[in-house]
Amino acid sequence: MTVVMTGATGFLGVRLVGLMLEGGQSVTTLVRGGRAPAGERVAGALRALGAPAPLVAAARQGVRGVEVDLGRADLGLPAREFTALAQAADSIWHVAGHVGLAASQRSANSTNLTGTRHLLQLAAAAPAGTPVHHVSTAFVAGKRHTGTIAESDLDGSHGFVNFYEQSKYEAERHVHDWAARHRARVVIHRPSLLVTDRPPAAGAPGHTLLDMAAAYGRPLRDAAPRRARPWSGCRGGRTAGRTCCRWTPPPG
Repeated sequence: MTVVMTGATGFLGVRLVGLMLEGGQSVTTLVRGGRAPAGERVAGALRALGAPAPLVAAARQGVRGVEVDLGRADLGLPAREFTALAQAADSIWHVAGHVGLAASQRSANSTNLTGTRHLLQLAAAAPAGTPVHHVSTAFVAGKRHTGTIAESDLDGSHGFVNFYEQSKYEAERHVHDWAARHRARVVIHRPSLLVTDRPPAAGAPGHTLLDMAAAYGRPLRDAAPRRARPWSGCRGGRTAGRTCCRWTPPPG
């Protein structure tokens, strides 16, 4: 089974790749050009996260990278390559995103909205019934902070704190409209802040909380347990706007 994924070298993406490789799936990751091979980058990030050696080796050997441009129609690929990529997909995961809380509207939209539209072109060319997973955010509700928010309540009328939230909301609306038109299978995931209880490691992807700490000039306290179980992927974590990809301390 082949998973086509954007954002495979990010904080969430690399953990998802690890779980997929453990499940025997192959991963084709869509990457920007001019960087190290995708398999090496994913393997390096997994190693920094404490993943077992066989999983690191599986990433190095089994993760295939395709250089694309999310800002261009058909991902900037020649027609033949675009079609072959789409037809090889058993599922499509759109994990990449611009998470900068101070991003300009143009910058946020370029990745989060335009990139989503172009990835859905790939999904439309995939075999009928190919599931699409779109990683959004719990903050698509914008400035509405209280009460139970139903799907039908997401209309943007409360406004947004920043262009990141707005761009993710608009991307979500586009995904909904696209799914209705194509009668496609789409799952929208809305995580909140993604963090880990392990201290930052060289080579490991960062996360928003670290970026916020750097922006405000305040170091984060090391809240990690003294002994940590090396690799647990997303097991034991909780989604639905709570915590995902948490590290689990050993018993006792």
